[in-house]
Amino acid sequence: MSSLHLIQAQLSPTKLSILFNIQNEDTILLMQDGVYYVNNNMFITNIINNINIYVLEEDLLVRGLNNNIINNKIININYNKFVALTTKYSKIISWY
Repeated sequence: MSSLHLIQAQLSPTKLSILFNIQNEDTILLMQDGVYYVNNNMFITNIINNINIYVLEEDLLVRGLNNNIINNKIININYNKFVALTTKYSKIISWY
């Protein structure tokens, strides 16, 4: 069963190591302060090749990061697409 992981903050090294082992069919959504990972090469290198990553566009804009995404595999979405994304997964995990 695939899961949607909501990354809402900068995570501790322990939590990151757990996150790096999620299933290939899982999806990550970067939101709130989690959007800062769009500029984190370690995060991108360990995650991006295996799963889909989305970022909440409104949170990027609030933090002034709208033009700073370093990998074109990260997909910007708005709140409507966020809601649609949540309906595709029976399991949603929030990371703080």
